[in-house]
Amino acid sequence: EAGKQSSEPLRIVLLGKTGSGKSSSGNTILGQKKFKAENNPKSVTKHCQKENGEVDGRPVVVVDTPGLFDNSLSHEEINEEMLKCVSLLAPGPHVFLLVLKTERITPEQKEALKLIKEGFGKNSEKFTIILFTRGDSLEHEGQSIHDYIAKSDDSFKKLIDDCGKRFHVFDNYNKQNRKQVTELITKINDMVKRNGGSCFTNKMLQEAEAAIQKKTETILKEKEEEINREMEDLKRQHEEEMQEMKKKMEEQKTEIEQERKQRDKELKKGFADDLISSCWCCSLINIINVVPGSTLQVTNHLLLTSSATSNKNKRLKKIYFTCEKRNRLCKDNM
Repeated sequence: EAGKQSSEPLRIVLLGKTGSGKSSSGNTILGQKKFKAENNPKSVTKHCQKENGEVDGRPVVVVDTPGLFDNSLSHEEINEEMLKCVSLLAPGPHVFLLVLKTERITPEQKEALKLIKEGFGKNSEKFTIILFTRGDSLEHEGQSIHDYIAKSDDSFKKLIDDCGKRFHVFDNYNKQNRKQVTELITKINDMVKRNGGSCFTNKMLQEAEAAIQKKTETILKEKEEEINREMEDLKRQHEEEMQEMKKKMEEQKTEIEQERKQRDKELKKGFADDLISSCWCCSLINIINVVPGSTLQVTNHLLLTSSATSNKNKRLKKIYFTCEKRNRLCKDNM
């Protein structure tokens, strides 16, 4: 098994954000400048690049990737490059080297493994080793990588733990230091043995993609259900408002109808009162005409009652004088 492993090319994928030192680390591993490395805030590597070399007599294949976790690439481009980097190392890579700078820990660095697991699947952490660059800075500060980790916060320590406490440090400025490369290869070989000699396969990536697709469908379904709930709420609210408006209109209609009936009732009552008063006045006129001297008595009676019901008696007096006038006319014509 050991002989087979030593003859099989060791397949390595470099992952990390732009400027972390991926390309420089690839050149350090291969012992020659194969990848374009510049101190540039923009990604120099635009697509996956595969290079071959040899370390201590063992064939090594390295794939450098663009800043897969940078905002410069779309989700589709990231997926395309992930598939490409795995297919370039068929049947699959032995290790993902997560390249981080030994500088102030950023939130992006803490989320790096999470992004790898989201992109390559949950099993990818078993194939991941953290490769710290700028080891020369640690030397100048007189501290070791263990001191650096010890001073980090809990979230960064968890990142180390999730990777099985597997990490290594590179000084990419010291190209002649091949010991750092040999030690890295040894750590990779130990990890491969713990993984049963297997590599990260395309099948694992396909399973990861299926899981991502399922999660995406679940999110879309939940979003659709949420939209449907909101539509139902709006529809129900609209119906309630319409019912309330209809109720108010019915109340107004009822109120108007009641007012109309009340006016009709008052008009009918007034007409009946006038009719009765008219008949009463005519009766008085007849009494006046038949009974001598009764005119003065009737007039006095009207004047006495007018103070009690002034509005009604004004109407009665008017009717009385009208009837009396008509009665005189009748007499003159006789």
